[in-house]
Amino acid sequence: MAEPDQAYWRGLAIGKIGAECTDLGKVGVVTGHFMFCSEEEDTGSLVYTEKDMQTFSQILYLDFPAKVVAQHHQLDTKRIRPSFSANHLHRWQQTEITQLRDLCQIHGVLFTLISLDQTERVSALLCDFQQHNEEYNTSCATNMLDKALLLDHPHPLETVLVLDADKTLTVEDTGSLFWTKYTVVKGRGMPTQNTI
Repeated sequence: MAEPDQAYWRGLAIGKIGAECTDLGKVGVVTGHFMFCSEEEDTGSLVYTEKDMQTFSQILYLDFPAKVVAQHHQLDTKRIRPSFSANHLHRWQQTEITQLRDLCQIHGVLFTLISLDQTERVSALLCDFQQHNEEYNTSCATNMLDKALLLDHPHPLETVLVLDADKTLTVEDTGSLFWTKYTVVKGRGMPTQNTI
């Protein structure tokens, strides 16, 4: 297919996968490529779509040593593949990591590098993604905040550090959330705010 047709069908496929995962309340695992880069190319060809970045919540990048990837590549007798040097594969990996990290930051997608000695983490992370959704994480954070601001705590807080994490850790306005919570707690007898 021509590149525009490829992008259309890739976008359609990831949209269908995303909708199905949402409808079923399941975690979808999509394996694939971000870019292809022949030995002769300097920049490579991107094969991700904007729909990918709108659908994915996490990207786990298998950051294996280029020499290991080259060796696996050479030992694969099931497919005929072009030859790649370890140096080329390393440059390709670094380009992918840099570009993916930037795209993930822009689109609010969590990006994690998984090294060869950490592959057992993948299944644990997938289970974690299923259980720790935004609602669950918000509930945990709220419970911790409630415990920290309890008036009958044996060691009442004198100072609270508030981080404004809008669009980084949450989609909500964290400053408003904090002051709303603070006002509720303050109404129960917490000292008034002196400075902002």
